Amino acid sequence: MKTTVKYASALVAAALVAGGSAAAFAPVTAYTWWTELLVRAAGFAPKTLALPDGQLSYRQAGRGPAVLLIHGFGANGVISWCAQMTKLAKTHRVIVPDLLWFGESQSQRTPTLSAQTDAMQHLIDHLGITSVALVGVSYGGFVAMELAHRLAQRVSSMVIINSPGTVYRQSDLDSLLIRASVSSAEALFIPEQPTDIARLLRMTMAEQPPVPIPTSVLEKMLNHYYVGREEALRHLMRDLVDGREYYQARMSGASWPRTELIWGDHDQIFPLPIGLRLGEAIGAPVRVVPGAGHNLPVEKPKETTALISSILKPLTN
Repeated sequence: MKTTVKYASALVAAALVAGGSAAAFAPVTAYTWWTELLVRAAGFAPKTLALPDGQLSYRQAGRGPAVLLIHGFGANGVISWCAQMTKLAKTHRVIVPDLLWFGESQSQRTPTLSAQTDAMQHLIDHLGITSVALVGVSYGGFVAMELAHRLAQRVSSMVIINSPGTVYRQSDLDSLLIRASVSSAEALFIPEQPTDIARLLRMTMAEQPPVPIPTSVLEKMLNHYYVGREEALRHLMRDLVDGREYYQARMSGASWPRTELIWGDHDQIFPLPIGLRLGEAIGAPVRVVPGAGHNLPVEKPKETTALISSILKPLTN
C-alpha cells in the first residue's frame, strides 16, 4: 500500500510540476480538492489584488514574520506549496501568490521576469509588509532573487530551491537540452503534444511511476494547463533565456540577504553542481535532499518543509 501511495504521489507531483491538470484524472482531482480543503482550513481563502494591467491571485494566513512563497514554472501557488504553507502559517504570516500567467493571475503586460517582480512588489506594498523572507523554487527562485535585489532593505532572508540564479551558463542550458532531447527550453517547458508532457514528467521526477501514464491523461493535462496560455509562457521563457546575461550583469555585485539553498541530488533540470556553484558565488550554504528531483516542495514535502522551517526559525526568535 505504501509503495502504491508513494508512486501515486510522485505521479501527481510530476504532473503538477509540468502543469498537470487538476481535472485530468480522478487521483489528481481528489488531490486538488484535498489541497484546497487543507489550505482553506488553515485560513488561506483566495484573494485578488487589482494590478494596473491585470490581477494577482494570492492566499494569506498566519501571524508572525512575513514569508512569501514563490512557485515555479507551470503550476500555481496552492498546488506547489500546500504542505509548506499550512505548516509555516503556525509560526509565520504566509503569503502565497499565483505568478502572472499562472493559476488565476493575469496581466496585459508583456510577459517578463520584470513584470513578475513588479507584481510581487505590488503585493508586498498592498499588504503593508516592511520585512519579508522570500522562498522561491525553480523559476520562482529567479523572481525571488530579482525581488531581493530590488528591495534589499525589506528582504530579511531568502531560501532558493533548485534554481540557478546568477550562475546559469549557456553550457548548462546546452547540457539540459541534450539530456531532454529537445531543441530549446520552450520545447521542454511548454509542451505541445502529450508526448511532450510525458518527457517533462520524466525530467522532473526522481522516481518514475511503475506504469506509463495514459495518453488520454496527458492530453487532459495539456488542455487544462497549457492550451490558451502558450503565447504568454513562450514570452516568459524567451525573456528568461535571452535575457540571462542582462540579468546576471544587473545582479553583479549585489548584496544578498541571509540566504540558504535547498537542492535535490537527482535534479535533472538544474543538477546539483549548479547549486553548489551558486552557493559558492553568493556565499550561501547548500542543503542537499537525497533522492529528490526538481520539484522538492511536492516531491519531498516533509523534508522541504522541515528545511525551510529550520532556515526561517531565527526570524521567530
